[in-house]
Amino acid sequence: MFEAAIARSERASRSAPVRGLPFWLFVGLLLFSPLPFASVSAVWPALYGVVLAVAVMLYLVQRWRQGKAVALPQPELLAASGLMLGVILWGYLQSLPGFLPALHHPVWAQTRALLELPDLQGALSLVPERSVQVATHYLTYLVFAWLAFWCSRRSRNQLLLLKLFVAAQAAYAGYGLIVYFAGSEMILWFEKDAYRGVLTSTFINRNSYATYAGLGTLAALALILRYLRH
Repeated sequence: MFEAAIARSERASRSAPVRGLPFWLFVGLLLFSPLPFASVSAVWPALYGVVLAVAVMLYLVQRWRQGKAVALPQPELLAASGLMLGVILWGYLQSLPGFLPALHHPVWAQTRALLELPDLQGALSLVPERSVQVATHYLTYLVFAWLAFWCSRRSRNQLLLLKLFVAAQAAYAGYGLIVYFAGSEMILWFEKDAYRGVLTSTFINRNSYATYAGLGTLAALALILRYLRH
């Protein structure tokens, strides 16, 4: 009997979801990224990129210490990731000075002529810094998607993430409804400068919040159908 209990305990430990620090860092980003005005400021995607990089490194160390290989998704997702990497690489290439000079934006030639700087190197992008910023944002989104795949490989983790996401959606919706019906034109402790008289929760743009609320509705529907099926 004692040996059988040990065997059951070992099987339960093997089947238990792995929820180390990488998992909870992912949860933190999933739940709190809408809070600071839906993270529209440039500082927030940069911060999230650092957190994601730390989470991925910790996940790889975790797998290495467990002696397990890093899982790869289906070929379709790998192909989609490759295509997105191509877009990201193209964004970075557009910011490189002197890259494909025949295709540079004509404003660079005008700038050289006006400033009398013949050695001024142009780029494919009119604003190279902006191209780097957008490409980095896309890279952050891609890393987030891969971390989501790794964190949700077990069914228990999938269910937990779904419940947490729906709970966060309910919290943001509840806050938005309270502020709206109270007649307040505030987001957190800041006064709205756009979309006054419209429910936006912690978002600035009403369409962005509508999209976010729609995702929450779909996630809640998935939970409802799961419980009805059981």
